Amino acid sequence: MALTNTSTFITDLINEGADAQSNLYYLEFSKSGESREILTSLKVRAGDFTPPAFNQTTDPKKYMTMSVDLPKPEIQGEKKLSFTFRVDENYEVYETLVRWKKLVSISNLGYVNPSLAPADKLFQLNVYAYIGNSAIGDPSLAFKNIYTFKGCWIQQLNGLTFTYDNATPLTVKADVVFQEYEDPENTLKNL
Repeated sequence: MALTNTSTFITDLINEGADAQSNLYYLEFSKSGESREILTSLKVRAGDFTPPAFNQTTDPKKYMTMSVDLPKPEIQGEKKLSFTFRVDENYEVYETLVRWKKLVSISNLGYVNPSLAPADKLFQLNVYAYIGNSAIGDPSLAFKNIYTFKGCWIQQLNGLTFTYDNATPLTVKADVVFQEYEDPENTLKNL
């Protein structure tokens, strides 16, 4: 018995090409002062994207034999995120991130720029997630911006390691620090 409609699944997989990864996150980098041609090419699929987690701390209030944990006006967490991406089709993204990292620090010279205030040194990172097929048929509507990180700089970007002994695709891991961000829980942006 022959299988029906398998050709469409195989065609879809082949059309995904080298970027057929299991996750559904896209990262889009933007920076003031960059040309429009560079900014349109700075979109990449993330391999191991994990959004930052923040927790509200509590303070125990004791009265006689009872104790109640009440929320404190303090949020704990690290304003840092990391992700990996494949370099094969995204080498321009890697080159641009290396150039942006050099604006803040040059590791082999022991140089760190103490001034991060100018906007030309910092960038913005938008994270899009796949939310399903769009009813209109426009594939760009199937992704929704769920995180926006502002005032970002690259803390660490590992270099490329070329070898002849394996055929696995090259990946790059980036650690990004940010000043502020918007997420689905952010209610202040709707006020």
